[in-house]
Amino acid sequence: MRCLIFDLTTIQKSGKVRFHGGGEYSKTILYHLCGRQTSEFHIVVAAIRDEKIEQWLLNRIQETNAEICYVDERKEIINIFQDKNDRNVQLLYFNGNVTDQDMEMKMPRKVCYIGTYHGLRWIELQPKDNYWLYKKRAIGVFRARFEYIFRNYKQKKDYNKFRKILARYDYLIGDSMHSHFSAQSLYHKEFDEKLLLFYPPMKKTKEFDDRIKKNTSDEKYVLMINANRPEKNIVSGVMAMDQLFTEKRMERYRVVVVGGLSKYAERRIQNKKRFKLLDYVDSDILEKLYKECDIFLYPTWNEGFGYPPLEAMKYGKTCVISAVSSLTEVFQNAVYYINPYDINEIKARLLQASEFKIQKDLIKQNYDRIVNKQEQDLERLCAFLCEGEIRFH
Repeated sequence: MRCLIFDLTTIQKSGKVRFHGGGEYSKTILYHLCGRQTSEFHIVVAAIRDEKIEQWLLNRIQETNAEICYVDERKEIINIFQDKNDRNVQLLYFNGNVTDQDMEMKMPRKVCYIGTYHGLRWIELQPKDNYWLYKKRAIGVFRARFEYIFRNYKQKKDYNKFRKILARYDYLIGDSMHSHFSAQSLYHKEFDEKLLLFYPPMKKTKEFDDRIKKNTSDEKYVLMINANRPEKNIVSGVMAMDQLFTEKRMERYRVVVVGGLSKYAERRIQNKKRFKLLDYVDSDILEKLYKECDIFLYPTWNEGFGYPPLEAMKYGKTCVISAVSSLTEVFQNAVYYINPYDINEIKARLLQASEFKIQKDLIKQNYDRIVNKQEQDLERLCAFLCEGEIRFH
């Protein structure tokens, strides 16, 4: 018999990021694995007692008779290992979002450890000199400037952290070809046999409900999200649109920015009345924004896979996104590409997107291609966890 201990603790505490691709990935994997339980495969979900599990996921766990073991803190998961230890049981541990906090957890022998990394931006991408614009407090500004000054030291430190994580796991799953081969390149064949590649599954979200009141004005808007995450480079997108407004271009457009733009970035906006700045919003509101936007702008500096453009493509929207890391691999010819370091190029591509939309048939063709690949890889990953040949300590 095989018993999979599924670690939910790493995504229950999401810190300052309310919606994170790694968290959505883990929840979707767990939802599908629950339906594959048999007399030879059982799931034990490890969860923090005082942290919420979303109701749709909790219902799925209970309906399929998966077991939930609550802990007060993550290090107590070792007690679950000990309780389930049996010579007739193969123990697997799955963590859908590996971090440096994994180094603090004791990992007993005779367990197969499987984790997922969602890109390597903390190694590939050095802190930028404008990261302080994303901070909401003075201490955050100071920390961002400090990390920029010592960026080479930080990058080396993060490189060594991930090396230690690689050494602890039996398998690490990358979420794109870029992530997979970037890890191989960075660590020079040292861990090649541990690295697997599966596209992350499409998030389990509701499509926009047409009964929700729609925007009935003639005014169009450009949508940007994740405004408080420096690596997403939203400030560059905001500045590009602000310059276009000052130049009396795209006059029928407004900009909607989701995710809590900092006061430091907001002060730089000249045409404030043309911007609608939102904090984090509920998933149904975000779906509404995706459905009703005219252009989705994603000027990210680095990406592991790239969920947000896919969410906009679901509604046939023209996307303007960075030509970096995994994005060209995933989206191919279904989007307009930009150099995220060049404000003028961002402006040029926005003007192009406002006048010449990408054909909806082309968007749908590529959306279907990506989703089909996600579904195939979800099936492959579930089969691997349930019954695949696996190395054990």
